[in-house]
Amino acid sequence: MQRKLSCEFPSASKLALLAPRPEVFVLARIFEQSAQDHLPTEIDVFRDDADALEFLGFAAEEVDEFVNSLGEGRELS
Repeated sequence: MQRKLSCEFPSASKLALLAPRPEVFVLARIFEQSAQDHLPTEIDVFRDDADALEFLGFAAEEVDEFVNSLGEGRELS
């Protein structure tokens, strides 16, 4: 089953964990540290969503524009 899932859904190259609260940030960092030797994914933890998006290669303004366009019923380019 795991092999089938990994073929159908390949691993992401980057994973941004958003953890704005201190206790969540600590838990996310523990996960990041324990997973780094077991996953082929670059993982980082962020307190701010704009920083997380930048890490993933997106500009926060572009994401906001995209989300707003969904409510307007415009076709995506």
